[in-house]
Amino acid sequence: STTASTRYHSLDALRAVAMLLGIVLHAAWIMYPSYLMTPISDVSGNYFCGYLFQLIHMFRMQAFFLIAGFFACMVLRRYGSHGFIRHRLARVGLPLLLFWLLLMPWMTVYGVWGGLDSGRILSDEGFWPTVKSHLLRDAVMVNLIHLWFLYFLLLLYTLTVMVRGAFHLVIDRKRKIRGWIDHLFAGLIRSRLNVVWLAIPSAALLWWGSTWFGIPSRTMFLIPDLSGLLGYWIFFAVGWLIFSQSSLLKEATCRWRLHLILGLLLSVPLFATNIRYVGSERVSLAYPMMIFGGVADYSGMRSELLASRDDAAGTPRRTVWD
Repeated sequence: STTASTRYHSLDALRAVAMLLGIVLHAAWIMYPSYLMTPISDVSGNYFCGYLFQLIHMFRMQAFFLIAGFFACMVLRRYGSHGFIRHRLARVGLPLLLFWLLLMPWMTVYGVWGGLDSGRILSDEGFWPTVKSHLLRDAVMVNLIHLWFLYFLLLLYTLTVMVRGAFHLVIDRKRKIRGWIDHLFAGLIRSRLNVVWLAIPSAALLWWGSTWFGIPSRTMFLIPDLSGLLGYWIFFAVGWLIFSQSSLLKEATCRWRLHLILGLLLSVPLFATNIRYVGSERVSLAYPMMIFGGVADYSGMRSELLASRDDAAGTPRRTVWD
C-alpha cells in the first residue's frame, strides 16, 4: 500500500532527536550528586542535572517505543508476517547479540572501577579478580545493561504478532472486534483528554511497579519486569494503532504546545517527590528514605570499613554496597 511505502521524515527526525537526548541524559546522570545506580557519583554535582535527567527520562524511551510500534506495523504491512520476523531478527536481534558481547565486558570493567574508586564496592581481591567475578555474574544473569530496549522490542514484536495472529485466525475472523477497537481508539486520540486517558494505564502500571521514577526496564536471566514490559507495550500499541489509521498521526499532535507546557509543569513536583526517595523502591509517603548524598567521601569510608572489617571476627570477606 501507499502508506506502507511512505517515508515519515518527521518521525525519523524525532527518533534522531531522542537518540541525541540520550547523550544529554547520560551526561546529566553522571553529574547527579546522589548515588543513582551509576558506577561513581560526584557529590559536587548539581541537582539541576538530576532534574534534567528525569525530565528526559520521563518521555524519551516511551517515545522510542511508540515510534517502534508505528514502524513495526509498517514493516509488517510491507513484508508480511514471515518477512517481518526475518527483518526484525536481522535489524534488532543480531545487533543485540553482537553488541552485548562487545559492550557487557567493557561496562563491567567500568562499573568495577567506579565502584572500587568510590567505595561502593568493598573488596581486597584486587581490580582484575573483582572484574572477573562481576563479569561471571553478569554473564550468568545475562545483564543486558543499556541494550535492554532491544530485548524488550523483540519481546513486544513476538507478543504483538501472536495477538495479531490470534485475532486473525480465531478471535475476530470477521474483523468486527478490530473495527470496534479502531473506532474506539480513533475517538480516544481525537478527544481533548487523550493524554489523560492514555496516562491512566501507565500510572496504574507505575504504581504496580512501585516507582514514579519511570517505567521499569529490569531483566534478570532474560526474564523482564512484567509491569515494565506491559508499560512499554502500551506505547508500542499506540504507535501500531496510529499507523493502522494514519490520519490520526496529525490529530494526535495537534495540541503539542499545551501538552509540552503541562508536561514541564508536572515534571517539577514529580522531581521534588522523587528526590526525597532516592534509593527507595516503593511508592509510599511512609517508606524510609535512603539518601546517599550525605556521604561526602566514599573512598575514605571504604578505607575505614575495610580496616574495621579486618579487625572484626567473623565478618564476610567481601561486601558490596548498592
